[in-house]
Amino acid sequence: MKTMKKYTNFTSIFLASLFVLTTTASCEKWTENEALKIEQPSIEEQNPELYAKYLEDLRAYKNSDHKIVIGFFDNTSKTPSNQSQSIANVPDSLDILVLNSVDLNDRELEEAKSIRDNKGTKTVFEIDFDKIKNDYDLRAASGAVPDFKAYIADTISYALSLSTKYAYDGVLVSYLGKNTTFLTEEEKQSAIDNETIVMNLVKQWGAANTSKVLMLKGYPQYIIDKTVLKDFSYIILNTSGALSKSVLTFELLSALVADVPSDRFIAVANSTSIRADEPTIGYFSDGTRSTQSTAEWVLAANNGATIKGLAITNIQYDYFNILKVYKATRETIDLLNPSIK
Repeated sequence: MKTMKKYTNFTSIFLASLFVLTTTASCEKWTENEALKIEQPSIEEQNPELYAKYLEDLRAYKNSDHKIVIGFFDNTSKTPSNQSQSIANVPDSLDILVLNSVDLNDRELEEAKSIRDNKGTKTVFEIDFDKIKNDYDLRAASGAVPDFKAYIADTISYALSLSTKYAYDGVLVSYLGKNTTFLTEEEKQSAIDNETIVMNLVKQWGAANTSKVLMLKGYPQYIIDKTVLKDFSYIILNTSGALSKSVLTFELLSALVADVPSDRFIAVANSTSIRADEPTIGYFSDGTRSTQSTAEWVLAANNGATIKGLAITNIQYDYFNILKVYKATRETIDLLNPSIK
């Protein structure tokens, strides 16, 4: 709490100082008779010592006890056409950034290193079992393919190796699992085999990369061997489709079965979409923003569980706001970790 207070008070001083510097520079420009040349010096250039102190307090805040905020980010565009596609522009207070395109170019590597070293923001990528299976099915429909179990092992092993190649800070494993109650014995054995292959590889990776974050997204109640769940730093509940707080509570209660750790849950909410064909994305059925309402639920939820934070999908959409870039995301972070006045 002291760290949070120190970080918040310093941020206020930092922003006030920046305002004075910016205003003074602008007034000086107005007195010139020649044509104006707009200059926007970086914050670091205007007051490097103050900015260095800000970053120091920011990193301390992220190492303190607070609600974690994770952002899913679409980085498929490798040559950005606007600032929303830049990793470097995500909110400073974001804890973890999940990239959907695992292969990084030099610009992305530099930006990921910068937000890690300066702001303490971790960058991870997602390994999605369902996507791997869908890709396999498409290949199988068009020709000969290797055995599915071998395909899973090879694909996931290769994906995990990319965490070293691109210096990622961790991995998010998306494995929804299956309710085996109504499966045939053959289907159940197939589910067991698939889970065993995936989790054994992930567990080996985790043991060899103890300094990195390992997260699971899915339905933990459907994981057959629940002993593996203790190896994950966070368990992200699959709540992106929730349209009310009552649905969030239902998903939480459904996950609270025997042998599922209840001290590391993360909820998921959608950003509002900028696409014309997705007008309802990012809103609950009552018209409130999913991010804000889910954050309120995170703070209030109990039921014997600890909700460690919130994950937000497609945060790059939130960049576009006439008042402030990433406005809704910043407000959600402030709601989860309120400033100490």
